[in-house]
Amino acid sequence: MHFLYIDEAGNTGANLTAVQQPVFVMASLVVSDEKWRKTTRMVREALEAYFGGNLPPNFELHACELLSPNGEGPFAGHDRENRNGLALELLNLIGDRGHYVFHTPIFKSKLQTLEAPNKDFGFNWHHPWQYAFSMHITMFEEFLRSSSTGATSTGLAIIDHEDGYVEFVRGHTARRQADTGWKQLKKVVEIGYSASSHANPLIQLADLVAFTLKKYYELRTPLSERWPVAAKAFFEDCRSAIWSRVKFKNPSFNKLNVHATMVGHAKNIRKP
Repeated sequence: MHFLYIDEAGNTGANLTAVQQPVFVMASLVVSDEKWRKTTRMVREALEAYFGGNLPPNFELHACELLSPNGEGPFAGHDRENRNGLALELLNLIGDRGHYVFHTPIFKSKLQTLEAPNKDFGFNWHHPWQYAFSMHITMFEEFLRSSSTGATSTGLAIIDHEDGYVEFVRGHTARRQADTGWKQLKKVVEIGYSASSHANPLIQLADLVAFTLKKYYELRTPLSERWPVAAKAFFEDCRSAIWSRVKFKNPSFNKLNVHATMVGHAKNIRKP
């Protein structure tokens, strides 16, 4: 069994013109059933060590709070160097533990102007969250059918709970399970919601991956023109920490034979 922990950053729904959020990134962490328990413990231990042995009450790691200029929430006023160090320590766990990362970056202005394919694959071509979710379960299905896993491997996708997407996830998943051809889900046996992300360190780690990759892609937009040099270098370092573990860097599917329309479009919206 493999678990896929999914979260996103830069989500403005179907609004593709938000000046302060030009990039949407959905990221997911692939963890095998043999590794999830130890990785979960190691994430908790790193967070506890940062806070001197005890987490703040009702603590939940939010990357936007950890990496805001002055720190927010439980990180308010904390030294930036220490916060950056914690982020890199957590990201380095992914490679140290041999996990994989999927990600779908979407430049919203490109998605807005690019003509949508005349194909119904069960999602809105102009809605980043729907688009990315479909891509992630497609990547997960491809991964589970590949030589990277055993012949009897199956997968469970776990999403940070979002009320606005429950109906879409249920409908899209049911359609994919009943479909035929490349869209059919055979290995992905279930999609679940994390009812309490503060109790799920691996969802929180996926959030950190999504946030830091979003900031990395924003380096290609006018939004980053006023960023400090040190901030730009840090997000480059974050990307470097996980990049060797990223699958589907350039979307291609050897097992599923995904329709060329979807592959080509997905490649185009990864560019500003």
